[in-house]
Amino acid sequence: MVEGCVCRGGFKTRPIVGARHASPVIKGKSMQIPTPQDKFAEFDARLARIEGIVEQMDKRMSSMETRLANLELRVDSGFKWVIGLLITLLIANVGTAITIVLTLNK
Repeated sequence: MVEGCVCRGGFKTRPIVGARHASPVIKGKSMQIPTPQDKFAEFDARLARIEGIVEQMDKRMSSMETRLANLELRVDSGFKWVIGLLITLLIANVGTAITIVLTLNK
């Protein structure tokens, strides 16, 4: 049985079997291809990394949703204050206009 070597990706490989031509030789070793188990292990590692990134994004998004909800409450509160002040100003102006009209009619 031929032993595998560790290639650039860090996984073990097996030699090419059944080639019709002579296998290329790199520094005294024949070129090798990764086994399906190695590919699945690499895929699992990449998938785990992507899942971690998605979980981190989920945490960030929920944090942003919370902050946005707090901002919305503050804006609503400020809007209520502005409407209240405008109504008060309108009532004061109407009261002043009524007083002026009644004073001039005497």
